[in-house]
Amino acid sequence: MNAPKGNIITRRNFLKLTLAGVGTSAVGLYLFCEEGGAVNYSDPAYLYWNKFTQGSLNLENYLILCGSLAPSAHNTQPWKFSIKEKEISVFADSNRSLGSADAEHRLIQMSVGCALENIRVAANQLGYRADISLTPNAEYEKTGMCAKVSLVSEDQPQGNPLFDSIFKRQTTRSPYLAEPTPEIIKSSMMGLNDFSNISLRWFDDSADLAAMAEINDAACVAFTKDDSAYLDSLKWWRYSREEILKKRDGISIFTSAAPSAIKQYFQYGVSPEDMAGDFGRQGEIDLMKNLFAATPLWGVITASDVSNASRLQSGQLFERIFLDATRQNYRMQAINYVSEQQEYANKFKEQFRIPKTDELLMVFRMGKAELCEKSVRLPLSDIIV
Repeated sequence: MNAPKGNIITRRNFLKLTLAGVGTSAVGLYLFCEEGGAVNYSDPAYLYWNKFTQGSLNLENYLILCGSLAPSAHNTQPWKFSIKEKEISVFADSNRSLGSADAEHRLIQMSVGCALENIRVAANQLGYRADISLTPNAEYEKTGMCAKVSLVSEDQPQGNPLFDSIFKRQTTRSPYLAEPTPEIIKSSMMGLNDFSNISLRWFDDSADLAAMAEINDAACVAFTKDDSAYLDSLKWWRYSREEILKKRDGISIFTSAAPSAIKQYFQYGVSPEDMAGDFGRQGEIDLMKNLFAATPLWGVITASDVSNASRLQSGQLFERIFLDATRQNYRMQAINYVSEQQEYANKFKEQFRIPKTDELLMVFRMGKAELCEKSVRLPLSDIIV
């Protein structure tokens, strides 16, 4: 009788084979592909990345599709949309949160802001101006509604140079090349900020890079020691290709720059219990320490007040920078260990000369690297209500 798929090799034997180097051999690559390790971009979970044109979708649905390709914390995709003709209402979906790892829903609101920016860019491309009305705090707290987008036809459509980047953008969790970013690029990205209450800062001198790595290392260690936050975030970890394609959300080893042998090991040999224990926690610390050290440029986004509007606009600015970085062949990754722990947020603001009264919203890495695998997306039927 044939052994069921998934039992071709045991976890213990797989680890032995990987350590022996089989992971880089033809046998290892065969198992990786046969057992669902290699990405198949023709699967429905990835198809939105290739929807460069509206096709048969109506305007509102296509703009929501573009919005859904925005980045979100742990790829939670915490958004919902409702539609009227030439109008889209945008909601935060608190059921798709990181729990105590995002206790104040900062990451949810910024993720929704990223989706708003994609909608704005795509509307411009299709000849519409997207008038965005942000929801007051009281209404957001009551209904979860974040914003309303009214679509106004333009007499002389200009398009948008960032549109193509919507389909190319990806979070790149890998070491970046030690190349300085030209001042002209940093300056032009500064010019993307048209929000009066939002600030963007760059840090790339040697002293600041060392300080950034040190404080993010410490915040990462503290995060892994916080059972509530760590385990809540771990709920969005996906262990196998099958699970990724079924749930169409979350993060995994597959979207990282890890070698195929490591991806094989996670596919076959790592359990939720492993990730919840010392293996997962120390692994996160070690990985992030390496990434922090391989970062030639850090960006920081803050707001002068605490509000739904500021968090959404911070998300819009982050995505605007992300799309422009993608256009210029740069990669980015949001890092939230500092911003989501008040003790470290306070230390960070003091160390990097940020006013105490500002809300620290986004810390991110930027640099040059090879592309990684794209992430999955929920179907429109799950996010349009």
